[in-house]
Amino acid sequence: MQLVIFLRYLHKLFASLPYSFSEWVKMLRLKQANHILKSKSYVTIEEVAHRVGYGDQSYFSRIYKQYFGYPPRDTRSKG
Repeated sequence: MQLVIFLRYLHKLFASLPYSFSEWVKMLRLKQANHILKSKSYVTIEEVAHRVGYGDQSYFSRIYKQYFGYPPRDTRSKG
């Protein structure tokens, strides 16, 4: 069985929310990265970025800092 969700349907679902579907996905990925960083179950920031789906560590670090207000490397001290 294959589940198909149309883009128009996703737009309708998120129309009443203050963020888009892509922003919601980004938020989930960043929260998962934050959880991984706090759990200390990683070797490098680059590894965390890849684990949550970002191929570019510098982009990941930039949007992480925008979302949380501090860079990924400072997460341990904030946790």
